[in-house]
Amino acid sequence: MQLDNQKEIAEMQNETQKEIAGIQSATSRQNTKDQVYAQNEMLAYQQKESTARVASIMENTNLSKQQQVSEIMRQMLTQAQTAGQYFTNDQIKEMTRKVSAEVDLVHQQTQNQRYGSSHIGATAKDISNVVTDAASGVVDIFHGIDKAVADTWNNFWKDGKADGIGSNLSRK
Repeated sequence: MQLDNQKEIAEMQNETQKEIAGIQSATSRQNTKDQVYAQNEMLAYQQKESTARVASIMENTNLSKQQQVSEIMRQMLTQAQTAGQYFTNDQIKEMTRKVSAEVDLVHQQTQNQRYGSSHIGATAKDISNVVTDAASGVVDIFHGIDKAVADTWNNFWKDGKADGIGSNLSRK
């Protein structure tokens, strides 16, 4: 009789442990979903902030091209680090080279527009692609900023605020 009771108690304890494990597993899955959702929301917020920052950097004609590149790289690296992404020195050098080339292209195409050409193909999205090209697995932290920067540039030139941009192109 006592042996039967012990068996029954052991079975009940085993069932209870299984139920607890199931609840813990379900809770863990829900926590993971909540964490992923929160991370995605944070990334979306950071991307919106990046849009404003890059537009501001590109619109600031008081900055030399090199200062613009440095500011964009600082922002990109800070945000990537916040997201848990790290780069080698070689990757950083390559990204900097590509960002610099894209900033040159934006400046040149903007100058072309100023003198009658209507084509502007390089945007901040092109600059952001440097990150994903240079290091695999990196979050595209400039998602969606191409339109904002293009609009900023277009408004910038229409407002006549671009005087002196040529001198920025000559600085290295």
